[in-house]
Amino acid sequence: MKFRLATVAWSVIYLLLLLSLLTPLRIFTVFLLIVPGVVLFSSLPFKGFLIHVIPVLLIIALQDVYLLLPAIYFLIPALLMGRVYKKGSTCFSGVDDRNGCDFSRVVGCIAHRYVYLRV
Repeated sequence: MKFRLATVAWSVIYLLLLLSLLTPLRIFTVFLLIVPGVVLFSSLPFKGFLIHVIPVLLIIALQDVYLLLPAIYFLIPALLMGRVYKKGSTCFSGVDDRNGCDFSRVVGCIAHRYVYLRV
């Protein structure tokens, strides 16, 4: 997919989902945060993905700097899932230990540090 109105719409959806983390709806929006990142990464080339995501992250940083941490936290698995989707591999090939690192351990370590920084 090239630069189209649909990719701009997914960027706006991603921005709105990140901004909704400031509301009591964060319980529901956390489950949807990874979807726009995966769609954008799998449908755009990497430079196009950066053109869409960097302005969203800058707007989030201007709104609340602490929202950057969950944004980046959910962007990392979105990149991995989008990469696996572009390759046409199976869904579990991105998270198992045969690819050189155990992705679940990395995400667990980041989540552990995030919880202790917020307390």
